[in-house]
Amino acid sequence: MTKIAMICPPLEGHLNPMKSIAYLLLEKGIEPVFIGIIDASDKVNDFEHIIIGKQVFPRGSLELVLREITRSRGFKMGRVWQKKFLHNWSKVVCKELPTVLERNNIDLMVIDQLDPASALVADKCKIKFITACNAMAIVLHRDIPLFFTSYDYTEKPSYIRHIWEKWMLIFTNLILKKDTKILNKYRKKWNMEKRIGMNRYFAMSKIATFSQQSPLLEFPLTDINKNWAYCGPIRNTQTTNYDLPVVPKDDIKNVYISLGSIQGSRLDLLMETAKNCKEMGLRPIIAHAGRLDKNHIQDLEKYALVFDYIKQPEIFEICDFLISHCGLNTVLDALSFGRPIIAIPLGIEQAAIATKITRTGSGIMLKRFSRKNIQKAIIEITSNLEYSLNAKRIQKDIELSGGAKRAANIILKNL
Repeated sequence: MTKIAMICPPLEGHLNPMKSIAYLLLEKGIEPVFIGIIDASDKVNDFEHIIIGKQVFPRGSLELVLREITRSRGFKMGRVWQKKFLHNWSKVVCKELPTVLERNNIDLMVIDQLDPASALVADKCKIKFITACNAMAIVLHRDIPLFFTSYDYTEKPSYIRHIWEKWMLIFTNLILKKDTKILNKYRKKWNMEKRIGMNRYFAMSKIATFSQQSPLLEFPLTDINKNWAYCGPIRNTQTTNYDLPVVPKDDIKNVYISLGSIQGSRLDLLMETAKNCKEMGLRPIIAHAGRLDKNHIQDLEKYALVFDYIKQPEIFEICDFLISHCGLNTVLDALSFGRPIIAIPLGIEQAAIATKITRTGSGIMLKRFSRKNIQKAIIEITSNLEYSLNAKRIQKDIELSGGAKRAANIILKNL
């Protein structure tokens, strides 16, 4: 049986799209094999899971990293992930993955864009790999706003902005270069050619790349991503076993509030948002990904229906709009039902995703969170039908993008 290795960060937002594809591959007689740390085992228990890095990443180590991320803000969130997880993961991959691939007779690899170490090993072992952009597709190009900023694309930037973005790109390259010292060490050890461009920092396939974004949710294409497949959300009903909440059948509008699987512990933000929604005659429904304790949940239940997890994207069958940190998966789920979004980006690439929403007219971004700003945004998004109409335009774009089946077919085509 043909074996395909699936490698991505051990986070639900990355694992769920890969699992959706894996189910389709199984139907075609292909054996998907997940490779990762022990903390990911329970999340991929329908598939073979080869554990690496047992000494470096013992059970429970991922949660410690995520807790530190939740205490961080903005750019620092990404730096915590790099320092506390990715650096050590790269060492584990370079040391252990070559032997794993050889012993298991892997025919092809599907590697998350954020895992350059696995791409280096794939090239070293002469195994073809396909890049999966499970998070926002990252494009480092002089004409495209950087992935951690809220700048919108413009064909004719001002001189000051041109200079600013030029220096920001230099700064970004310096930061990323610092992250890839371990990769350069092994590249030299294995007598491999010097890697150039984005290939130094990200998994960049020579044969195919697919993204969860739909075409309308991307800036204008460049020579880097002009041949990438923008498949839209990669979903499968088998990846989630959560229920839809039962809500009263009345005329009150439901609003879904989600800060994702990492930031769900931000009680202050959830509380203020829920209070404002209820005061404005809305019914807030909150999913906190199991990150709040019982006392916090009881406090929050005064203003909202509160759940550990909620079935996505089906929650948008009953919700009129989304208030979110702007993680890609939740955004795509809302837009796949034509629901507009109030974006409250907290860090990493979330501001860039929020910018892509606002430039399509399907949502509003709050660069500064306050009671006044959230109330103003709620009034705007519930009274201006243009947001819903534009969200439905993205919905059509998503429906035509191909989803999980298109991504799976790209993989099968390259076997």
